[in-house]
Amino acid sequence: MQDWGGWTNAVDVSNHLTPNYFVAQEVNSHIASWSSWLMGRSSPGLFGSLPQNDGPFGNQPCETYDYSVPTNNGLNAPASYKLVQATPDHVIVGILTKPDALPLAMVVNGLTSTIFGDTNFPARSLTIQFAPQITAIDVIQGGTIVRSNGNVITLTLEPGAGQLLQLEGSQLDLLTDSSAIKATNPPLAFSPIAYWRMGENDTGAASGLAVTTTTDSTGSNNLTFSGEATYSADVSTTAEASVGSTLSVNFSGSGGYATNNLVSTAQDNFGVEAWVKPASVTSDQTIVYNGDTATSGWGLRIRGVDSTYCALFGGVTFIGSGPATPNVWTHLALVRNNGVATFYVNGVPAGTPDNPPTTGGTPNLPSGNFAVGAPPQNPPSQPFVGSVDEVRVFTFPAGQFTVSDLLLNQSPAFSTVSYWRMGEDDPLAALGAAAESTTDSAGSNDLACYGEPFYSADVSPAAAIHTGSWLSLGFSGFGAYASGPLASAAQDNFGLEAWVKPAIIGSATIANNGITSRGWGLVIRGDDSTYRAVFDGVEYFGSSPAVPNVWTHLALVRDNGLATLYVNGVPAGQTTAVPLLPAGNFSLADGVPTNSTDQYFAGELDEVRLFTFPPGGFSTNDLLLYQNPTPSLVGPKLLTNGVFQFTFSNALSASWTVFSTTNLSLPFANWTSVGTASNIAPGLFQFTSAPLTNDAERFFMVRSP
Repeated sequence: MQDWGGWTNAVDVSNHLTPNYFVAQEVNSHIASWSSWLMGRSSPGLFGSLPQNDGPFGNQPCETYDYSVPTNNGLNAPASYKLVQATPDHVIVGILTKPDALPLAMVVNGLTSTIFGDTNFPARSLTIQFAPQITAIDVIQGGTIVRSNGNVITLTLEPGAGQLLQLEGSQLDLLTDSSAIKATNPPLAFSPIAYWRMGENDTGAASGLAVTTTTDSTGSNNLTFSGEATYSADVSTTAEASVGSTLSVNFSGSGGYATNNLVSTAQDNFGVEAWVKPASVTSDQTIVYNGDTATSGWGLRIRGVDSTYCALFGGVTFIGSGPATPNVWTHLALVRNNGVATFYVNGVPAGTPDNPPTTGGTPNLPSGNFAVGAPPQNPPSQPFVGSVDEVRVFTFPAGQFTVSDLLLNQSPAFSTVSYWRMGEDDPLAALGAAAESTTDSAGSNDLACYGEPFYSADVSPAAAIHTGSWLSLGFSGFGAYASGPLASAAQDNFGLEAWVKPAIIGSATIANNGITSRGWGLVIRGDDSTYRAVFDGVEYFGSSPAVPNVWTHLALVRDNGLATLYVNGVPAGQTTAVPLLPAGNFSLADGVPTNSTDQYFAGELDEVRLFTFPPGGFSTNDLLLYQNPTPSLVGPKLLTNGVFQFTFSNALSASWTVFSTTNLSLPFANWTSVGTASNIAPGLFQFTSAPLTNDAERFFMVRSP
């Protein structure tokens, strides 16, 4: 850092930074802008490298302890691990990282710049225990306590990211040698670093539509498409069962591929996997590659000369061999574990005497880009023709990989695809106001509102208790509706639920995913005044009386081939019919989503949710009707006499006591009791607090009883 003003030690940096950056979050934000400079120089870090005889363990060179990072010229340089002091009562914990590696954690005494070397090792989760006399250690970020646990703290770190955490506590000046602090490194975990579902997490994705971008569901490396590629409902039955796949991407062979920056520079303890269905296997094709197929990196390919699948270390070697059959889904994986790379086909090591399934060879350091469907460095050459699904790149601790870690062997969990609270998460929501849109709090499929549906405080008591609802959306029945892109292409193992309160009973659509000829949803049948589920273009099923001006919870669930209509959590009819593949839009209160002219719903709708789950994995306990959320404070209101009124919801207890403080760092024993909250409606409690107008900000806590 000498180039940045001669800051060579903690005191120098403190003098420059702490007058304006008082908390770790502020320092971190400021330093973030230096990251490209720091990681690209021979002395990456705030303080440059330590002399060879000044390592944290005494008279030892830093390199002995792997405190090095690769520089732009390919050399390794010692990494810095000193960070900034704040005040005599604060210590900064700093984490710097190697590019594409696990973080290095370190603790520094801000008073003496002492570095406690026994915390300097790769870690994702780091537990630090201070000497017994050093107590009440709090981790501060932006002035807010995020963890307080006596003299023990646990830091959770992200791979490939830096972090500053500020510690505050008593007698921190005792941190003068390593005897005052002890760190332990819990076992590292299997870690997906990029995962492209190839449709399920892409906004507006539907079979037959062109693909422009596919979402990285575990990171930020979304892939951009060029050429011709379309979503397809053709998926591997194994992928459907293992991860809930409903969409894949088909590359037509007309130059279609997807690419972005390099995903990883790992050369060991990594893996890449995908499901593939080639249209032809007689030419060389690149399926997935990280780097340059000619000189660096690693990936999955088809070898045309013998129509086989294989893995490749660019510029080094091919690995393994397995027959490639056109128009058949196959799961492929390349894994390098503790120095040995293995090629897997459908979870089994695959190879021949000439092309064994394993190699001890080391891949060249990946450079360039990442691509699906073509070589990253030259997309027109060796394009893949066919379908690809569920592409994932992952890392793991040395020696810790098992084939059960592959997606091939997973069981998907219950997953909320979209959830429209109908007010609580809408930034412009106000009682009585017209809604312009309603927010998808679980995904990105916000619904645009038309015909001025309005926010209402009329909510189901059950919804108030189980979801914390305090707003709903009212629809006039005369052109008011909400609509957005298709929410799901699922035909099995899905659910749709909502609370509904019709003002009148007539033929009306409550919620529909698709169009009237294909899709599924919830409706009111006017001819017999009943709630029904519908598979558009196939059949109505289930039946329960629809009563005007009464809140009712409805759910349509199709689990492993059997569809059920639930009314207030009780089955009201079933069918084994198969819904047609949904197409079109998702809509609320709109009878005909394609032209919005018929069967509008009149009344209130609330807490609309769409979810998926593994086959046979649904339970009625999964419905919102049976959730028990944490109580939350809502609706602050300033009364005319200067008294503040608050409401809190999600309350299942009959009585609540309210406490307040002006300082979150105080122990609970120092909080002040405000009194008992009063029940003003089912699931809603209210209390008042009368601070003076010149009081500091105040914080509240509720407890039962």
